[in-house]
Amino acid sequence: MAHEQFGKEIAFKPWVTRMRCSAEAIGELERILTIGPPALRKFLEPRRDDQDDLHFTLQEFLLVADKRT
Repeated sequence: MAHEQFGKEIAFKPWVTRMRCSAEAIGELERILTIGPPALRKFLEPRRDDQDDLHFTLQEFLLVADKRT
């Protein structure tokens, strides 16, 4: 078995578009990312780029195993 955990950078605007979030949800998500609970901000690492666009990091876990009978 093999496994790996890694961060995946997510651009906020394209992500909320793909998720079909309402304008209200987008505002609330942005608020949570920028001034929400410190533990959540530490985990998601929200940040702004040079164009002031918001980004965050999701943790992903990859597990590869074979089925044994």
